[in-house]
Amino acid sequence: MSTKAQSKPSRSDTPTARKTATRRSTTRTPEASTSQVPTKRKTTEVSSVKAASAFPTEPTSGARPKPGSKLGMVLALLEKPQGASLAKLVEVTGWLPHTTRAALTGLRKRGFAVVSEKAEGGGASVYRLYGKVA
Repeated sequence: MSTKAQSKPSRSDTPTARKTATRRSTTRTPEASTSQVPTKRKTTEVSSVKAASAFPTEPTSGARPKPGSKLGMVLALLEKPQGASLAKLVEVTGWLPHTTRAALTGLRKRGFAVVSEKAEGGGASVYRLYGKVA
């Protein structure tokens, strides 16, 4: 008696396949998968000329948050010359740190030039608006 396991090819002999939305099987080769992977580039310091044109001080869409809202309080802290640390922003808003960082990203998407600077001596990062740095 022969078993079914003997008649089937082993998994190591067949190429890796994946199903697409149309249920077709496509074969993936290591060369094809590595050449299509986007690479992440680490950003370096930007010259002041490029930074000035890339980071406007006021949003282009005019979507400024209301002054009494939590996002308005975050923006008010960022506009100060000394900026604000993440701990200070978390304390003022009552948000969790990841929510506060998401709010900073939201401000960037609205057109505000929010930058973070590492404090000297290995301290916490300070966030401020680019055009408001003293």
